[in-house]
Amino acid sequence: MVGVLDLGGASTQVTFTHLNNIDNEPIPDDFTTNITLFDTVYSPYAHSYLCWGKNEALKRYRARLLNAALNTGRNYFATAKNLHIRDPCLANGTNDTVTVNSLFRSPCTANEKQRYLTYTNKTSFKFIGSGNAAQCRQAILNLFDAKRNDRTVNCTYKQDYCTFDDTFQPKLPEDIKFIALSGYYYVFNNLAHGMKKPDEFTAERYHYRDFQQEEIDRRLINVCETNYSTFYIQESMTPSNEPHKRSLCFDGWYMWLLLTYAIGFTQSDLKRLTFANTFPTGKVGWTLGYMINQTNYIPAEFREKALTKTSFIGLLSGSLVLILITFIFLLLTCYLCLKKKSTITAKNKDGYMEATEQANV
Repeated sequence: MVGVLDLGGASTQVTFTHLNNIDNEPIPDDFTTNITLFDTVYSPYAHSYLCWGKNEALKRYRARLLNAALNTGRNYFATAKNLHIRDPCLANGTNDTVTVNSLFRSPCTANEKQRYLTYTNKTSFKFIGSGNAAQCRQAILNLFDAKRNDRTVNCTYKQDYCTFDDTFQPKLPEDIKFIALSGYYYVFNNLAHGMKKPDEFTAERYHYRDFQQEEIDRRLINVCETNYSTFYIQESMTPSNEPHKRSLCFDGWYMWLLLTYAIGFTQSDLKRLTFANTFPTGKVGWTLGYMINQTNYIPAEFREKALTKTSFIGLLSGSLVLILITFIFLLLTCYLCLKKKSTITAKNKDGYMEATEQANV
């Protein structure tokens, strides 16, 4: 069996097979479902973390960054003509101008929007890249811990099964492989651009076991703390791929901490992880899983058998008996014909003449 991780723009999904009961902690019905494939029923754990997709996570991170800056520098920002916010997850030497509407129109940042409106009424602000890997990492960890640290939110499950979003997740199985799709693959593919590749390498799939953790750590620091002009050349950027690569510092740390800190992948678990875009059998993605799941809503139809096994054996036995009787009848018929012919021949030899011979006398 295989577990699957999917990272989209608005949400991220986790699904894998599990034991039906773990340490007397039954799997809640909201987190499992039955899927029938080839007459076999599977009951995988599955959960979609809304607002934890890569794009929405970036908005939430920046909304918190903005409000934290406004809170600590209230007097300065009250009189400042422009809002400039230092962003440790953005490379030094670049900046992003963001409007209030683009950052706060999402339901995922609704709470931060209310806080922002108490600070200022400005409609745009600029994030200035400061490129600090340690600060970027800590800011993302704080994002994952936001709900854990919120005393107004209580997890109703045992602590060992409460995730960063206060929802249920069984312990990761130790005997299955995991495939990371979509955003996981695209981010790791960009990170792999600057890392040593294995001898048997395909850009469509990356096995974690083929990379050294120390090299991944160095790469995450590098994409954050390299000046943007150098970073642009280093990452082979073009006008078409720049929008996807310029945020690699945030994307890389977010993807990695989502795996190891939020979902809970250990080094042992990571060795069974593959970042995949395609397999020899075709492209992988959520659409294939959706189609498979939809087949469960189609009533099963079985073609009625023309004969049961018992009837077939009975007919086969009867046919064999009939063939045997026919064969015996043919043998007897041949035997009688030969016997009659031999009798006539014997009479001819005893002096009887054929009719043609009598006519010639």
